[in-house]
Amino acid sequence: MPVLLVVHPFGDHQRGDQIDDAATMAAILGGVDADKVVQVAAPSPTPPPSTAQEPN
Repeated sequence: MPVLLVVHPFGDHQRGDQIDDAATMAAILGGVDADKVVQVAAPSPTPPPSTAQEPN
């Protein structure tokens, strides 16, 4: 899922903040602060290590 990454501070958002709320993203991208963010792919969570054991 894409997120917005703040590259220039604005409002309550600081550089490096990630915005993932769909309504907030739409409002930012449709407003005057759209040039202060970039859309990036959110990192996928790392899957837990496998606990399966090899057959003997």
